Amino acid sequence: MTRERLNKAFQNRVFFEMLTRMQRALIILWLALSPGILWAEDEFGDFKAKSEAALLVSPATAKAGTTVEVGVRIKIPKGWHIYWRNPGENGLPTSLEWALPKGITAGAIQWPVPEKVEWLELFTYGY
Repeated sequence: MTRERLNKAFQNRVFFEMLTRMQRALIILWLALSPGILWAEDEFGDFKAKSEAALLVSPATAKAGTTVEVGVRIKIPKGWHIYWRNPGENGLPTSLEWALPKGITAGAIQWPVPEKVEWLELFTYGY
């Protein structure tokens, strides 16, 4: 074998040994962090829980050509929350997208007063 081929073979061997070491290190790291992942699952609760929204409107006030106020009641599962239009230092604002019939428009949303919550020294606003 020529010296060049020996050098290349040596470099390949070093690379594969290093890759094997990195793989071992990643496996050890993954095993070390796995229990934390399992514990975190319990902390956040049921990921299948869903919020429910209901539209509230009085049929007596809903007449053509008039302004009608409607409400949206959001039922939030225990242990969960949604953020206000200004979420504060953390989170994303809750938003609504209306799919309205032709000729009907929606005005600005009138949000109820949110709760101010401190979490990990960050302030958030939500429900």
